[in-house]
Amino acid sequence: MSYMYKEEIVSVRSSDYADNKYFKPSAILDFFQQIAEKHSTELGLCHKELAKKNILWVIVKNRYEILNEMVDLNQVIVKTWPKPKNKLYYDREYIIEDLNGNILVKGLTRWVLIDLSTRKILKNNEIDYNGEYYLENNFNNDFEKIDYANLTFNIIENYQVRKTDLDYNFHMNNTKYADIIYNNVSKNIIKLEISYNLEALKDDTINVFLAVNDNKSYLKGLVKEKDCFNAVIEMEK
Repeated sequence: MSYMYKEEIVSVRSSDYADNKYFKPSAILDFFQQIAEKHSTELGLCHKELAKKNILWVIVKNRYEILNEMVDLNQVIVKTWPKPKNKLYYDREYIIEDLNGNILVKGLTRWVLIDLSTRKILKNNEIDYNGEYYLENNFNNDFEKIDYANLTFNIIENYQVRKTDLDYNFHMNNTKYADIIYNNVSKNIIKLEISYNLEALKDDTINVFLAVNDNKSYLKGLVKEKDCFNAVIEMEK
C-alpha cells in the first residue's frame, strides 16, 4: 500500500451506538476525525506543526454513507487517505470496515487552511502532502449543491453552544453538529452531508430549521441570522 494511506483497528464504545444496528452520526465523524489527525501527524502536517506557521486546519464539509449494519462490534478497521490538493481545499477519504473486511461506512471530508490571526481561508498556499497518493475514490460525485431558497423550512430548535461542544480551536466541533441533526430526526441517518459555513462559539445560539422533500431532509443553522451550517440527510426506510 502507498505511503499516503493509513489504517488502524479501533475499539468501539457502547456510547458509539445509536441503537443495536447503527453508530451515531457523531461517532462516525469522530472515527474520521481521529484517524485524520493521526495521519496528518505522521505526514508532518498536524495542528501543532501548522500552528508554528500561524496556520490552522478547519473542516468545511463532511459526508458519509452507511452500507451495512454494525451489529455487536467491539472493534472496527478505520482507513483514510488524502486526495491531491485543490487550489483552495484538501479532500480526505475514509472507510470503516468490520474485522472481516465488510465495508460499513464510506466517507469524505473537505478541509481548508486558515490564517490564525485573520481566520480567513488561505488560497493558493504552498502547504502540501509529500508522498505518493492512493488514488481511490469512495464517491463518483461531488458534495451535493442544494437550492435552499426553494425549500420550505420550519424552526425546530434553538441550540445554545456549550463548553463541552468546543474543541481546541475554541469553536463548536464538527461532530457536535451531527448530534444536533440526529436529535431532531426520528430515524437513523444512512446518508449525511454537512457544510460548515461559520464558526459557532461558546454561548452562541444556533437557530435550527428543517425542510423535507421526498426522501431527503434538509437542515440549516443560523447564528445571528448568518448561515452557520447546512445539511442534507437520508434516513433508513
